[in-house]
Amino acid sequence: MLQLFQQDFTSGLIALAVIILSLALHELGHAYAADFSGDPTPRLQGRLSFNPLVHIDPFGLALIVLVGFGFARPVMTRPMYFKYRWSELLVSSAGILVNLLIAVVCAFWLSRAETGGLIRVLSLSLYLNCALAVLNALPIPPLDGSHILAALLPRAQGDALRAWSLGSSWMGLVAIVLLQGPIGRLAGGLRDILLGWFG
Repeated sequence: MLQLFQQDFTSGLIALAVIILSLALHELGHAYAADFSGDPTPRLQGRLSFNPLVHIDPFGLALIVLVGFGFARPVMTRPMYFKYRWSELLVSSAGILVNLLIAVVCAFWLSRAETGGLIRVLSLSLYLNCALAVLNALPIPPLDGSHILAALLPRAQGDALRAWSLGSSWMGLVAIVLLQGPIGRLAGGLRDILLGWFG
């Protein structure tokens, strides 16, 4: 990201804005899913907001600019408030589903866009949201995929995975570093599939 700013400052700003908005909407998806499931925690913490500043972590944002990947502020939840058996699965999946929805919308409008600037923004947003969906689906702590897997496993195994995940958050960072190539290829494949729908 820093290299992109040095090469083309305008492109860097556009990319950063798309990243901030995509991460914010990802976290907002978690917040609304938790609120729908009966957990008041995100509402009480002001996370049911479309203001990106509510969802962005300054250190995580600095990492994005400096090294190309980072994180937003995780939405805090208290599962004891969940009303449905499938609430954990819904809350854990919501961010990924939001990124996929954004990607679908971008692919749709990209197939109809005519101006170069709009095509550029839509293309970037499409790929980025595909990448966020693929990355977060990995069953590696603290990524959403690990919570999805815990929700799908029998209770004893799910509880064991949750307990193990508490001390294994560093694995997510390692996964991002080591799996950038496969994640990028999967994101590119997903992007091509979506473009094929509307091509």
